[in-house]
Amino acid sequence: MDSLSAAICRLPDTHPKYKILLDRYAALDSGIGGEKRVEDTLRYAPFSFDTRIFFDLHLFLSEYFQLDVTIITPSYVLVLEVKNISGILTFNDDPHLIRTNPDGSKDGFDSPVSQLERNCELFSTWLMKRGIDLPVIGAIVSAYPKQIVEKSPAAATILYPKLIPAFIKKLLEEHKSKSIDNKTFQWITSEIKKSHSIYVPNPLANTNGISKKDFQTGVKCAKCGVFGMRKHLKKWVCESCGYKSRVAHYQAVKEWFLLFGGKMTNRDCREFLGVDNIHAATRILKGMELKQEGSFRNRVYWMDLRSLKIPIE
Repeated sequence: MDSLSAAICRLPDTHPKYKILLDRYAALDSGIGGEKRVEDTLRYAPFSFDTRIFFDLHLFLSEYFQLDVTIITPSYVLVLEVKNISGILTFNDDPHLIRTNPDGSKDGFDSPVSQLERNCELFSTWLMKRGIDLPVIGAIVSAYPKQIVEKSPAAATILYPKLIPAFIKKLLEEHKSKSIDNKTFQWITSEIKKSHSIYVPNPLANTNGISKKDFQTGVKCAKCGVFGMRKHLKKWVCESCGYKSRVAHYQAVKEWFLLFGGKMTNRDCREFLGVDNIHAATRILKGMELKQEGSFRNRVYWMDLRSLKIPIE
């Protein structure tokens, strides 16, 4: 989301990739809204047995995989794939998912069933490597009632958010004959929490074939949204509205790494932030506590996007 937001913000709306990225952002934003609806439902659901619920879980098993909602119980694991696709949905073999729009037009999508099956297999293997043998069950959540499922998939359960708590209890009845003890339950939920890694996408410009020169440079004013804040002493000043900030450059530097990745040179910093002085750029980069290597003229900086915290004014 952050890299798409940075690209949409810094590309002109006439750019050939702008609409593609905007649609992708809207789809992700809609999906996050669906996950929030599921989260709200589960937050107030009373369960008489131990449960741990993880949202947007990222784990590593030869490669990273992502789970929308993961519900751990002593008897089983439930993995939920949350979808927010409007219209009338038909699950077929090929194309996997067909959406019929209000105007009668149809769109084809990759089926969430195959993604769900893969995620369940990966998480089951992840657990087995830690000595945990629990059934991993998957279900697709249709996030909003306006989504009409005309034909359900044969290989997966489809739920609406309000039905999830009852489904969780039903599964417990089906799998209560085999369960892990409380000590093991606490240990594996702790392992999951420790193993979770914040997702860092590949640099957007590289993966989408967009040139650096296509992006708007400059530090953006948080108040009026205009690019081109100027560094004056220890503050950034917006020449459009007069707003002043000590930390406006943090967001701009973060966006550079999201868009281009790799390592930033002093020259990269000056060109992207609109700073003329090499020493001023050095102070900016060193002040952000970025990782660095090399001597003065050959020094480069890189950012751990997982741990970056932008200071509050």
